[in-house]
Amino acid sequence: MLRKHCCQFWMDFFAQLKHDGFFDGSELDKEIMRFCFLSTIQQELDRIRDEWNAHHIRYPRNVEGPYGRPVIMYNIPEVYNTRDYIFHVDQQETQLCKNEGTLHNDYPCDR
Repeated sequence: MLRKHCCQFWMDFFAQLKHDGFFDGSELDKEIMRFCFLSTIQQELDRIRDEWNAHHIRYPRNVEGPYGRPVIMYNIPEVYNTRDYIFHVDQQETQLCKNEGTLHNDYPCDR
């Protein structure tokens, strides 16, 4: 679904830029692409996420499984006779992981 609704367009678009010689894979080219397109692509991904979470999953006929709207299943699990399986993590552990995972160089988008 993701590829059909937006990703294929961007994959083709960036492949065409490379084919036409407008992108060579250099660090500068990558930063320019991120600067120019990242917010637009993120907006499209957010829209698709919202559509996907609001769509209705049909009742399965031959097997037992979840059905309904994912956003409701996630936020109000009691409606489906289940519970919230969230696991709470200590804030200090979260901060430690964040500090260890943060890049500390001049080009934060590079890995």
